[in-house]
Amino acid sequence: MQRSSNQGPTTDRVNQGNGTQNACGAAGHRDDDARRAGRPRPASRLALRALAAGVGAVVLTAGGAQAQSGRLWRPEERILVSSFHELGAVTADLRRVFAASPHGIEVYDFAAGKWEAPITLEDGFPMGERPSALLYDRFLDALWMGTEVGNVYVYRLVGGQWDALGPVAGGPVLRIVGDPRSGDVFLGTPGGWLRLQRGALFPEPVPPGAVPEEMGDLSPEGRLRRMDPFFEAIRGTLTMDERLRRWPITDVEPADRPARYWVATNGGNLLYYDSRLMSAEPMAYGLLTRGAGAMALDGRRVWFGGDGRGARRGVTVADVGLQQWKYFEAQYDGAPAGFVADVLPTTSAVWFAATDGLFRLDRERETWQRLAEREGLPAREAFALAPGPGGVWVGTRNGLTFVTDDGAVEREALFPARPIYRLLSSRDTLWIASEFGLWLLPDASAARLPDAGGRGGIRPVRAPGSETQPGLRGRVVDVRPVGDALFVLTEDALYRWDAAGWTGPLREGVEMLGRLRALAAADGQLWVAGDGGVVRFDLDTRVWTSYLRPMDIPETPVVDVLPVGDDVWLATPAGALRLRWRH
Repeated sequence: MQRSSNQGPTTDRVNQGNGTQNACGAAGHRDDDARRAGRPRPASRLALRALAAGVGAVVLTAGGAQAQSGRLWRPEERILVSSFHELGAVTADLRRVFAASPHGIEVYDFAAGKWEAPITLEDGFPMGERPSALLYDRFLDALWMGTEVGNVYVYRLVGGQWDALGPVAGGPVLRIVGDPRSGDVFLGTPGGWLRLQRGALFPEPVPPGAVPEEMGDLSPEGRLRRMDPFFEAIRGTLTMDERLRRWPITDVEPADRPARYWVATNGGNLLYYDSRLMSAEPMAYGLLTRGAGAMALDGRRVWFGGDGRGARRGVTVADVGLQQWKYFEAQYDGAPAGFVADVLPTTSAVWFAATDGLFRLDRERETWQRLAEREGLPAREAFALAPGPGGVWVGTRNGLTFVTDDGAVEREALFPARPIYRLLSSRDTLWIASEFGLWLLPDASAARLPDAGGRGGIRPVRAPGSETQPGLRGRVVDVRPVGDALFVLTEDALYRWDAAGWTGPLREGVEMLGRLRALAAADGQLWVAGDGGVVRFDLDTRVWTSYLRPMDIPETPVVDVLPVGDDVWLATPAGALRLRWRH
Protein backbone atom coordinates (compact mmCIF):
# COMPACT_ATOMS: atom_id res chain seq x y z
CA MET A 1 0.00 0.00 0.00
CA GLN A 2 1.51 3.28 -1.06
CA ARG A 3 1.30 6.25 1.25
CA SER A 4 -1.31 8.54 -0.24
CA SER A 5 -1.47 12.32 -0.28
CA ASN A 6 -4.15 14.11 1.70
CA GLN A 7 -6.47 16.83 0.59
CA GLY A 8 -7.40 19.17 3.40
CA PRO A 9 -10.88 19.97 4.68
CA THR A 10 -12.89 22.89 3.36
CA THR A 11 -15.56 23.55 5.97
CA ASP A 12 -15.24 26.34 8.52
CA ARG A 13 -15.99 25.69 12.16
CA VAL A 14 -18.09 27.54 14.70
CA ASN A 15 -16.19 30.10 16.73
CA GLN A 16 -16.17 33.77 17.58
CA GLY A 17 -18.67 34.82 14.99
CA ASN A 18 -16.09 35.17 12.21
CA GLY A 19 -15.24 31.51 11.65
CA THR A 20 -11.75 31.60 13.17
CA GLN A 21 -10.33 29.83 16.18
CA ASN A 22 -8.66 31.39 19.19
CA ALA A 23 -5.56 29.67 20.47
CA CYS A 24 -5.27 28.16 23.90
CA GLY A 25 -4.80 30.63 26.78
CA ALA A 26 -1.70 32.07 28.35
CA ALA A 27 1.86 31.00 28.17
CA GLY A 28 1.51 30.16 31.82
CA HIS A 29 -0.70 27.31 30.73
CA ARG A 30 2.10 25.75 28.70
CA ASP A 31 5.00 25.94 31.11
CA ASP A 32 7.85 23.48 31.27
CA ASP A 33 6.17 21.28 33.86
CA ALA A 34 3.61 20.07 31.29
CA ARG A 35 3.80 16.34 30.96
CA ARG A 36 5.35 15.18 27.71
CA ALA A 37 4.79 11.93 25.90
CA GLY A 38 7.42 9.25 26.23
CA ARG A 39 9.51 8.37 23.22
CA PRO A 40 8.79 4.75 22.31
CA ARG A 41 11.39 2.60 20.69
CA PRO A 42 10.85 2.07 16.99
CA ALA A 43 8.39 -0.79 16.70
CA SER A 44 5.84 -2.22 14.38
CA ARG A 45 2.90 0.12 13.94
CA LEU A 46 0.76 -2.97 13.42
CA ALA A 47 1.67 -4.10 16.94
CA LEU A 48 0.68 -0.73 18.33
CA ARG A 49 -2.58 -0.89 16.43
CA ALA A 50 -3.33 -4.33 17.86
CA LEU A 51 -2.79 -2.97 21.34
CA ALA A 52 -5.00 0.03 20.62
CA ALA A 53 -7.80 -2.21 19.41
CA GLY A 54 -8.08 -3.77 22.84
CA VAL A 55 -8.92 -0.58 24.76
CA GLY A 56 -12.23 0.40 23.22
CA ALA A 57 -14.46 -0.44 26.21
CA VAL A 58 -17.47 1.80 26.81
CA VAL A 59 -18.45 3.03 30.28
CA LEU A 60 -21.19 5.35 31.46
CA THR A 61 -20.53 8.74 33.00
CA ALA A 62 -22.63 11.55 34.34
CA GLY A 63 -22.44 13.33 30.97
CA GLY A 64 -23.25 10.29 28.83
CA ALA A 65 -21.45 7.28 27.41
CA GLN A 66 -17.69 7.39 27.14
CA ALA A 67 -15.35 5.51 24.81
CA GLN A 68 -11.73 5.60 23.82
CA SER A 69 -11.31 5.83 20.07
CA GLY A 70 -9.48 2.50 19.76
CA ARG A 71 -8.95 3.26 16.08
CA LEU A 72 -6.57 1.63 13.68
CA TRP A 73 -5.36 4.82 12.04
CA ARG A 74 -4.62 4.72 8.34
CA PRO A 75 -1.84 7.03 7.05
CA GLU A 76 -4.26 9.46 5.43
CA GLU A 77 -6.31 9.72 8.64
CA ARG A 78 -3.50 10.92 10.90
CA ILE A 79 -0.88 13.40 9.74
CA LEU A 80 1.69 15.09 11.98
CA VAL A 81 3.23 18.23 10.47
CA SER A 82 6.41 19.42 12.16
CA SER A 83 9.64 21.19 11.19
CA PHE A 84 11.66 19.47 8.47
CA HIS A 85 14.35 22.08 7.81
CA GLU A 86 17.35 20.27 9.27
CA LEU A 87 17.64 17.71 6.52
CA GLY A 88 20.39 15.15 6.88
CA ALA A 89 19.78 12.79 3.99
CA VAL A 90 17.77 12.30 0.80
CA THR A 91 16.86 9.38 -1.45
CA ALA A 92 14.30 8.61 -4.16
CA ASP A 93 12.39 5.80 -5.81
CA LEU A 94 10.82 5.90 -9.27
CA ARG A 95 8.24 8.57 -8.35
CA ARG A 96 8.92 9.91 -4.85
CA VAL A 97 11.72 11.68 -3.06
CA PHE A 98 12.30 11.16 0.68
CA ALA A 99 14.17 13.72 2.80
CA ALA A 100 14.98 12.87 6.44
CA SER A 101 15.23 15.32 9.36
CA PRO A 102 15.33 14.84 13.16
CA HIS A 103 11.53 15.23 13.27
CA GLY A 104 10.56 12.94 10.43
CA ILE A 105 10.79 12.21 6.72
CA GLU A 106 9.03 14.46 4.23
CA VAL A 107 7.72 12.77 1.09
CA TYR A 108 7.21 14.45 -2.28
CA ASP A 109 5.61 12.69 -5.24
CA PHE A 110 7.46 14.35 -8.12
CA ALA A 111 5.55 12.32 -10.70
CA ALA A 112 2.23 13.78 -9.50
CA GLY A 113 3.72 17.07 -8.31
CA LYS A 114 2.32 16.94 -4.77
CA TRP A 115 3.34 16.35 -1.18
CA GLU A 116 2.35 13.13 0.54
CA ALA A 117 1.91 12.56 4.26
CA PRO A 118 5.28 12.69 6.07
CA ILE A 119 6.67 9.78 8.07
CA THR A 120 6.82 11.11 11.61
CA LEU A 121 6.48 10.27 15.29
CA GLU A 122 3.01 8.77 15.01
CA ASP A 123 4.43 6.32 12.44
CA GLY A 124 7.14 5.19 14.87
CA PHE A 125 9.91 7.46 13.57
CA PRO A 126 12.87 7.13 16.01
CA MET A 127 12.94 10.40 17.88
CA GLY A 128 16.10 11.75 19.43
CA GLU A 129 18.18 10.74 16.42
CA ARG A 130 19.60 12.86 13.63
CA PRO A 131 19.46 11.12 10.22
CA SER A 132 22.70 11.22 8.25
CA ALA A 133 22.11 8.71 5.43
CA LEU A 134 19.10 7.39 3.53
CA LEU A 135 18.53 4.71 0.89
CA TYR A 136 15.46 3.43 -0.93
CA ASP A 137 15.69 -0.36 -1.21
CA ARG A 138 13.68 -1.61 -4.19
CA PHE A 139 14.05 -5.23 -3.09
CA LEU A 140 12.24 -4.58 0.20
CA ASP A 141 10.28 -1.48 -0.86
CA ALA A 142 11.76 0.08 2.24
CA LEU A 143 13.91 2.94 3.46
CA TRP A 144 17.27 2.37 5.14
CA MET A 145 18.16 5.23 7.50
CA GLY A 146 21.50 5.77 9.22
CA THR A 147 21.99 8.27 12.02
CA GLU A 148 24.78 10.40 13.45
CA VAL A 149 25.28 8.04 16.41
CA GLY A 150 25.74 5.01 14.16
CA ASN A 151 22.30 3.40 14.36
CA VAL A 152 20.57 1.92 11.33
CA TYR A 153 16.81 1.56 10.87
CA VAL A 154 14.65 0.02 8.15
CA TYR A 155 11.19 1.39 7.43
CA ARG A 156 8.93 -0.79 5.28
CA LEU A 157 6.69 1.43 3.20
CA VAL A 158 4.08 -1.32 2.94
CA GLY A 159 2.61 -1.67 6.42
CA GLY A 160 4.59 1.17 7.96
CA GLN A 161 6.91 -0.98 10.11
CA TRP A 162 10.18 0.24 11.66
CA ASP A 163 12.95 -2.26 12.45
CA ALA A 164 16.07 -1.27 14.38
CA LEU A 165 19.33 -2.95 13.40
CA GLY A 166 21.16 -1.36 16.30
CA PRO A 167 24.50 0.47 16.21
CA VAL A 168 26.74 -0.64 13.36
CA ALA A 169 29.49 1.98 13.67
CA GLY A 170 31.28 3.94 16.33
CA GLY A 171 30.46 7.19 14.53
CA PRO A 172 27.91 8.50 12.08
CA VAL A 173 26.63 6.50 9.14
CA LEU A 174 27.76 8.79 6.33
CA ARG A 175 26.24 7.01 3.36
CA ILE A 176 24.13 3.99 2.48
CA VAL A 177 24.38 2.42 -0.98
CA GLY A 178 22.52 -0.57 -2.36
CA ASP A 179 23.88 -3.15 -4.80
CA PRO A 180 21.31 -3.28 -7.63
CA ARG A 181 22.26 -6.88 -8.53
CA SER A 182 22.61 -8.70 -5.22
CA GLY A 183 20.49 -6.47 -3.02
CA ASP A 184 23.35 -6.13 -0.51
CA VAL A 185 23.64 -2.86 1.39
CA PHE A 186 26.89 -0.94 1.89
CA LEU A 187 27.28 1.39 4.87
CA GLY A 188 29.85 4.18 4.72
CA THR A 189 31.37 5.13 8.09
CA PRO A 190 34.37 7.20 9.22
CA GLY A 191 36.24 3.92 9.77
CA GLY A 192 35.51 2.54 6.32
CA TRP A 193 32.81 0.70 4.44
CA LEU A 194 30.68 -2.13 5.83
CA ARG A 195 28.71 -4.65 3.79
CA LEU A 196 25.44 -6.17 4.94
CA GLN A 197 24.57 -9.11 2.77
CA ARG A 198 20.94 -9.82 1.99
CA GLY A 199 19.54 -11.84 4.91
CA ALA A 200 22.58 -11.33 7.15
CA LEU A 201 22.30 -9.92 10.68
CA PHE A 202 25.72 -8.33 11.02
CA PRO A 203 27.71 -6.20 8.56
CA GLU A 204 31.25 -7.13 7.55
CA PRO A 205 34.13 -4.76 6.77
CA VAL A 206 34.86 -4.17 3.09
CA PRO A 207 38.55 -4.11 2.07
CA PRO A 208 39.53 -0.69 0.63
CA GLY A 209 40.34 -2.15 -2.77
CA ALA A 210 36.91 -3.79 -3.02
CA VAL A 211 34.95 -0.55 -2.75
CA PRO A 212 33.68 0.64 -6.18
CA GLU A 213 35.04 4.02 -7.21
CA GLU A 214 31.60 5.64 -7.39
CA MET A 215 31.02 4.69 -3.75
CA GLY A 216 34.30 5.93 -2.36
CA ASP A 217 33.46 9.61 -1.94
CA LEU A 218 31.52 10.16 1.30
CA SER A 219 31.28 13.93 0.85
CA PRO A 220 27.97 15.11 -0.67
CA GLU A 221 29.68 18.03 -2.37
CA GLY A 222 32.31 15.69 -3.75
CA ARG A 223 29.67 13.42 -5.24
CA LEU A 224 27.79 16.36 -6.74
CA ARG A 225 31.03 17.72 -8.20
CA ARG A 226 31.73 14.36 -9.84
CA MET A 227 28.21 14.07 -11.30
CA ASP A 228 27.74 17.71 -12.32
CA PRO A 229 30.47 19.54 -14.29
CA PHE A 230 28.76 22.88 -13.62
CA PHE A 231 28.64 22.54 -9.85
CA GLU A 232 31.71 24.69 -9.18
CA ALA A 233 30.16 27.56 -11.14
CA ILE A 234 27.00 27.62 -9.00
CA ARG A 235 28.46 26.37 -5.73
CA GLY A 236 28.42 29.78 -4.05
CA THR A 237 24.72 30.43 -4.70
CA LEU A 238 23.21 26.95 -5.00
CA THR A 239 21.89 26.81 -1.43
CA MET A 240 21.36 30.54 -0.94
CA ASP A 241 17.75 31.38 -0.06
CA GLU A 242 15.75 34.57 -0.63
CA ARG A 243 17.18 36.04 2.59
CA LEU A 244 20.75 35.48 1.34
CA ARG A 245 21.40 32.67 3.82
CA ARG A 246 23.59 29.78 2.68
CA TRP A 247 22.72 26.35 4.03
CA PRO A 248 25.25 23.47 4.16
CA ILE A 249 24.70 20.60 1.72
CA THR A 250 24.16 17.36 3.63
CA ASP A 251 23.25 14.91 0.87
CA VAL A 252 22.55 14.66 -2.86
CA GLU A 253 20.54 12.23 -4.98
CA PRO A 254 20.11 12.08 -8.79
CA ALA A 255 16.60 13.14 -9.74
CA ASP A 256 14.17 11.83 -12.33
CA ARG A 257 15.90 13.43 -15.33
CA PRO A 258 19.50 13.81 -16.49
CA ALA A 259 21.38 16.77 -14.99
CA ARG A 260 18.77 17.14 -12.22
CA TYR A 261 19.47 16.47 -8.56
CA TRP A 262 17.76 16.48 -5.19
CA VAL A 263 19.88 18.39 -2.68
CA ALA A 264 19.32 18.19 1.09
CA THR A 265 20.40 21.16 3.21
CA ASN A 266 20.83 21.57 6.95
CA GLY A 267 18.58 24.44 8.03
CA GLY A 268 16.95 25.30 4.72
CA ASN A 269 14.70 23.34 2.37
CA LEU A 270 15.00 20.42 0.01
CA LEU A 271 16.23 21.73 -3.36
CA TYR A 272 15.50 20.56 -6.89
CA TYR A 273 18.67 21.50 -8.74
CA ASP A 274 18.71 21.74 -12.55
CA SER A 275 22.32 22.08 -13.65
CA ARG A 276 21.41 22.87 -17.27
CA LEU A 277 19.40 25.92 -16.22
CA MET A 278 21.78 26.66 -13.30
CA SER A 279 18.78 26.99 -10.99
CA ALA A 280 17.61 25.47 -7.71
CA GLU A 281 13.94 25.31 -6.74
CA PRO A 282 13.24 25.20 -2.98
CA MET A 283 10.68 22.59 -1.94
CA ALA A 284 9.02 23.99 1.21
CA TYR A 285 6.99 21.76 3.52
CA GLY A 286 6.14 21.82 7.22
CA LEU A 287 6.31 24.28 10.11
CA LEU A 288 9.01 26.71 11.15
CA THR A 289 9.16 25.26 14.67
CA ARG A 290 8.80 21.68 15.82
CA GLY A 291 5.74 22.39 17.95
CA ALA A 292 2.61 24.45 17.28
CA GLY A 293 1.12 27.03 19.63
CA ALA A 294 -2.12 28.23 18.05
CA MET A 295 -3.97 27.66 14.78
CA ALA A 296 -6.70 29.41 12.79
CA LEU A 297 -8.64 28.74 9.62
CA ASP A 298 -8.50 31.62 7.16
CA GLY A 299 -10.68 30.77 4.18
CA ARG A 300 -8.75 28.11 2.28
CA ARG A 301 -5.63 28.53 4.37
CA VAL A 302 -4.52 27.48 7.85
CA TRP A 303 -2.24 29.59 10.07
CA PHE A 304 0.13 27.83 12.46
CA GLY A 305 1.64 29.89 15.26
CA GLY A 306 5.09 28.81 16.43
CA ASP A 307 6.03 27.64 19.89
CA GLY A 308 9.09 29.89 20.25
CA ARG A 309 11.63 27.06 20.11
CA GLY A 310 14.41 26.45 17.61
CA ALA A 311 16.66 28.52 15.38
CA ARG A 312 13.90 29.52 12.96
CA ARG A 313 10.88 31.01 14.74
CA GLY A 314 7.72 32.71 13.56
CA VAL A 315 4.45 31.63 11.91
CA THR A 316 3.56 29.37 9.00
CA VAL A 317 0.61 29.44 6.60
CA ALA A 318 -0.44 26.60 4.30
CA ASP A 319 -3.33 25.81 2.02
CA VAL A 320 -5.82 23.30 3.41
CA GLY A 321 -4.45 20.66 1.03
CA LEU A 322 -0.99 21.07 2.63
CA GLN A 323 0.71 21.69 -0.72
CA GLN A 324 1.69 25.36 -0.62
CA TRP A 325 3.69 26.64 2.38
CA LYS A 326 4.88 30.10 3.33
CA TYR A 327 6.96 31.28 6.29
CA PHE A 328 7.13 34.56 8.19
CA GLU A 329 10.21 34.58 10.38
CA ALA A 330 10.85 36.62 13.48
CA GLN A 331 14.42 37.56 12.62
CA TYR A 332 13.77 38.76 9.07
CA ASP A 333 10.08 39.66 8.80
CA GLY A 334 9.20 40.84 12.30
CA ALA A 335 6.87 37.93 13.10
CA PRO A 336 6.48 36.64 16.68
CA ALA A 337 9.57 35.03 18.15
CA GLY A 338 7.81 33.75 21.28
CA PHE A 339 5.00 31.29 21.89
CA VAL A 340 1.94 32.22 19.82
CA ALA A 341 -1.13 31.83 22.06
CA ASP A 342 -3.83 33.05 19.67
CA VAL A 343 -4.38 33.78 15.97
CA LEU A 344 -7.22 35.94 14.63
CA PRO A 345 -7.67 36.63 10.89
CA THR A 346 -9.73 39.74 10.08
CA THR A 347 -10.59 41.46 6.80
CA SER A 348 -7.52 43.66 6.63
CA ALA A 349 -4.99 41.82 8.79
CA VAL A 350 -4.02 38.68 10.66
CA TRP A 351 -3.41 39.19 14.40
CA PHE A 352 -1.14 37.12 16.63
CA ALA A 353 -1.10 37.19 20.43
CA ALA A 354 2.30 36.00 21.64
CA THR A 355 4.52 36.02 24.68
CA ASP A 356 6.66 38.74 23.10
CA GLY A 357 3.80 41.07 22.12
CA LEU A 358 0.80 41.64 19.88
CA PHE A 359 1.58 41.31 16.17
CA ARG A 360 -0.37 42.56 13.17
CA LEU A 361 0.27 41.27 9.64
CA ASP A 362 -1.11 43.58 6.97
CA ARG A 363 -2.73 41.40 4.33
CA GLU A 364 -2.16 43.71 1.38
CA ARG A 365 1.43 44.79 2.04
CA GLU A 366 2.50 41.72 4.07
CA THR A 367 4.22 43.99 6.57
CA TRP A 368 4.40 43.41 10.31
CA GLN A 369 3.67 45.66 13.27
CA ARG A 370 4.57 44.76 16.85
CA LEU A 371 2.84 46.30 19.86
CA ALA A 372 3.99 46.02 23.47
CA GLU A 373 4.04 48.28 26.56
CA ARG A 374 5.86 51.02 24.69
CA GLU A 375 2.98 51.21 22.20
CA GLY A 376 0.36 51.26 24.97
CA LEU A 377 -0.39 47.56 25.49
CA PRO A 378 -1.13 46.80 29.19
CA ALA A 379 1.58 44.09 29.12
CA ARG A 380 3.94 42.61 26.59
CA GLU A 381 2.51 39.10 27.01
CA ALA A 382 -0.66 38.85 24.92
CA PHE A 383 -2.79 35.76 25.43
CA ALA A 384 -6.20 36.19 23.75
CA LEU A 385 -7.91 37.90 20.81
CA ALA A 386 -11.50 38.59 19.78
CA PRO A 387 -12.99 40.69 16.95
CA GLY A 388 -14.59 44.03 17.79
CA PRO A 389 -16.11 46.93 15.87
CA GLY A 390 -13.26 48.55 13.96
CA GLY A 391 -10.55 46.52 15.63
CA VAL A 392 -9.75 43.67 18.00
CA TRP A 393 -9.99 43.04 21.73
CA VAL A 394 -6.71 41.92 23.28
CA GLY A 395 -6.33 40.02 26.54
CA THR A 396 -2.93 40.36 28.19
CA ARG A 397 -1.16 39.40 31.40
CA ASN A 398 -2.25 42.75 32.84
CA GLY A 399 -5.81 43.26 31.62
CA LEU A 400 -7.89 43.97 28.55
CA THR A 401 -7.57 46.61 25.86
CA PHE A 402 -8.87 47.46 22.40
CA VAL A 403 -6.69 47.94 19.32
CA THR A 404 -8.04 49.58 16.18
CA ASP A 405 -7.72 48.06 12.72
CA ASP A 406 -4.74 50.26 11.92
CA GLY A 407 -2.85 49.18 15.06
CA ALA A 408 -3.62 52.03 17.47
CA VAL A 409 -3.92 50.94 21.14
CA GLU A 410 -6.50 52.54 23.46
CA ARG A 411 -4.68 54.57 26.09
CA GLU A 412 -6.22 52.94 29.13
CA ALA A 413 -6.87 49.30 29.90
CA LEU A 414 -10.03 47.64 31.08
CA PHE A 415 -9.88 45.13 33.90
CA PRO A 416 -6.27 45.94 34.91
CA ALA A 417 -4.01 43.65 36.96
CA ARG A 418 -5.86 40.54 35.79
CA PRO A 419 -4.39 37.93 33.40
CA ILE A 420 -6.90 37.15 30.66
CA TYR A 421 -6.68 33.77 28.94
CA ARG A 422 -9.57 33.76 26.48
CA LEU A 423 -11.87 36.27 24.79
CA LEU A 424 -15.08 35.47 22.96
CA SER A 425 -17.22 37.91 20.96
CA SER A 426 -20.88 37.01 20.64
CA ARG A 427 -23.19 39.65 19.20
CA ASP A 428 -22.52 42.75 21.36
CA THR A 429 -21.21 40.78 24.33
CA LEU A 430 -17.57 40.09 25.13
CA TRP A 431 -16.91 37.05 27.32
CA ILE A 432 -13.73 37.18 29.36
CA ALA A 433 -12.00 34.10 30.82
CA SER A 434 -9.52 35.34 33.39
CA GLU A 435 -7.36 34.38 36.35
CA PHE A 436 -10.17 35.58 38.62
CA GLY A 437 -13.20 33.97 37.03
CA LEU A 438 -15.54 34.42 34.08
CA TRP A 439 -16.73 37.95 33.28
CA LEU A 440 -18.68 39.66 30.55
CA LEU A 441 -18.87 43.08 28.94
CA PRO A 442 -22.54 43.50 27.84
CA ASP A 443 -22.14 46.36 25.37
CA ALA A 444 -18.64 45.79 24.03
CA SER A 445 -19.14 48.13 21.08
CA ALA A 446 -19.59 51.15 23.36
CA ALA A 447 -17.43 50.29 26.35
CA ARG A 448 -13.86 50.66 25.23
CA LEU A 449 -12.83 53.08 27.98
CA PRO A 450 -12.95 52.24 31.70
CA ASP A 451 -15.20 53.87 34.22
CA ALA A 452 -14.01 55.20 37.54
CA GLY A 453 -13.89 51.66 38.95
CA GLY A 454 -11.58 50.49 36.22
CA ARG A 455 -13.87 47.79 34.84
CA GLY A 456 -15.79 49.71 32.17
CA GLY A 457 -19.04 47.82 32.74
CA ILE A 458 -17.41 44.39 33.11
CA ARG A 459 -19.25 42.18 35.58
CA PRO A 460 -19.08 38.55 36.72
CA VAL A 461 -21.28 36.02 34.98
CA ARG A 462 -24.42 35.02 36.87
CA ALA A 463 -27.19 32.66 35.87
CA PRO A 464 -30.73 34.06 36.23
CA GLY A 465 -31.70 34.21 39.89
CA SER A 466 -28.36 32.85 41.16
CA GLU A 467 -24.99 34.03 42.32
CA THR A 468 -21.74 33.39 40.52
CA GLN A 469 -20.92 29.68 40.21
CA PRO A 470 -18.31 29.11 42.97
CA GLY A 471 -16.14 26.97 40.71
CA LEU A 472 -15.77 29.88 38.28
CA ARG A 473 -14.31 32.35 40.75
CA GLY A 474 -10.80 31.05 40.09
CA ARG A 475 -8.86 30.52 36.88
CA VAL A 476 -11.04 30.08 33.79
CA VAL A 477 -9.13 28.98 30.70
CA ASP A 478 -11.78 28.92 27.97
CA VAL A 479 -15.40 29.64 27.09
CA ARG A 480 -17.43 28.47 24.09
CA PRO A 481 -21.10 28.88 23.06
CA VAL A 482 -22.91 25.84 21.68
CA GLY A 483 -26.52 26.41 20.64
CA ASP A 484 -28.39 28.04 23.51
CA ALA A 485 -25.79 27.01 26.08
CA LEU A 486 -22.42 28.32 27.16
CA PHE A 487 -19.64 25.88 28.04
CA VAL A 488 -16.92 27.11 30.38
CA LEU A 489 -13.63 25.37 31.10
CA THR A 490 -11.43 25.55 34.18
CA GLU A 491 -8.23 23.60 34.67
CA ASP A 492 -10.04 20.68 36.27
CA ALA A 493 -13.69 20.73 35.16
CA LEU A 494 -16.26 21.65 32.54
CA TYR A 495 -19.36 23.78 33.26
CA ARG A 496 -22.55 24.39 31.30
CA TRP A 497 -24.70 27.50 31.66
CA ASP A 498 -28.11 28.07 30.09
CA ALA A 499 -31.45 29.62 31.01
CA ALA A 500 -31.96 26.98 33.71
CA GLY A 501 -28.73 27.88 35.51
CA TRP A 502 -25.42 26.15 36.06
CA THR A 503 -24.60 22.50 35.51
CA GLY A 504 -21.25 21.35 36.87
CA PRO A 505 -18.57 20.84 37.71
CA LEU A 506 -18.47 18.01 35.14
CA ARG A 507 -15.34 15.90 35.43
CA GLU A 508 -16.25 12.33 34.49
CA GLY A 509 -15.97 12.93 30.76
CA VAL A 510 -12.65 14.74 30.93
CA GLU A 511 -10.85 13.34 33.97
CA MET A 512 -8.37 11.32 31.87
CA LEU A 513 -6.98 14.54 30.36
CA GLY A 514 -5.41 15.85 33.56
CA ARG A 515 -4.97 19.60 33.35
CA LEU A 516 -7.54 21.07 30.95
CA ARG A 517 -6.43 23.69 28.45
CA ALA A 518 -8.82 24.53 25.58
CA LEU A 519 -12.34 24.22 24.16
CA ALA A 520 -13.67 24.14 20.61
CA ALA A 521 -17.08 23.49 19.07
CA ALA A 522 -18.32 22.68 15.57
CA ASP A 523 -20.96 20.56 13.84
CA GLY A 524 -22.63 19.44 17.05
CA GLN A 525 -19.33 18.37 18.62
CA LEU A 526 -17.65 19.82 21.71
CA TRP A 527 -13.89 19.34 21.99
CA VAL A 528 -11.92 19.53 25.24
CA ALA A 529 -8.11 19.50 25.17
CA GLY A 530 -5.69 18.85 28.01
CA ASP A 531 -2.39 17.39 29.11
CA GLY A 532 -3.33 13.83 28.20
CA GLY A 533 -4.96 14.43 24.82
CA VAL A 534 -8.41 15.53 23.67
CA VAL A 535 -12.00 14.33 24.11
CA ARG A 536 -15.01 14.89 21.88
CA PHE A 537 -18.62 15.11 23.12
CA ASP A 538 -21.39 14.46 20.61
CA LEU A 539 -24.31 16.69 21.66
CA ASP A 540 -26.85 14.46 19.90
CA THR A 541 -25.76 11.00 21.07
CA ARG A 542 -24.23 12.26 24.35
CA VAL A 543 -21.19 10.07 23.81
CA TRP A 544 -17.69 11.09 24.87
CA THR A 545 -14.85 9.83 22.65
CA SER A 546 -11.26 10.24 23.79
CA TYR A 547 -8.09 10.55 21.71
CA LEU A 548 -5.20 10.02 24.08
CA ARG A 549 -1.44 9.73 24.28
CA PRO A 550 0.24 7.63 22.97
CA MET A 551 -2.21 5.53 20.95
CA ASP A 552 -3.87 8.42 19.14
CA ILE A 553 -1.63 11.42 19.86
CA PRO A 554 2.14 10.86 19.96
CA GLU A 555 3.00 13.79 22.23
CA THR A 556 1.04 16.08 24.53
CA PRO A 557 -0.19 18.46 25.97
CA VAL A 558 -2.72 19.55 23.38
CA VAL A 559 -2.80 23.34 23.64
CA ASP A 560 -5.23 24.22 20.85
CA VAL A 561 -8.00 22.51 18.87
CA LEU A 562 -9.22 23.45 15.39
CA PRO A 563 -12.13 21.35 14.08
CA VAL A 564 -12.61 21.67 10.33
CA GLY A 565 -15.27 19.47 8.77
CA ASP A 566 -14.39 15.79 9.11
CA ASP A 567 -10.94 16.62 10.51
CA VAL A 568 -9.55 18.20 13.64
CA TRP A 569 -6.19 19.91 14.04
CA LEU A 570 -4.42 19.56 17.39
CA ALA A 571 -1.52 21.81 18.43
CA THR A 572 1.09 19.78 20.31
CA PRO A 573 4.81 20.06 21.21
CA ALA A 574 5.55 17.59 18.39
CA GLY A 575 3.76 19.68 15.76
CA ALA A 576 0.27 20.13 14.34
CA LEU A 577 -1.59 16.82 14.23
CA ARG A 578 -4.53 16.37 11.86
CA LEU A 579 -6.97 13.58 12.72
CA ARG A 580 -9.80 12.34 10.50
CA TRP A 581 -12.32 11.83 13.32
CA ARG A 582 -15.36 11.26 11.11
CA HIS A 583 -15.33 8.55 8.46
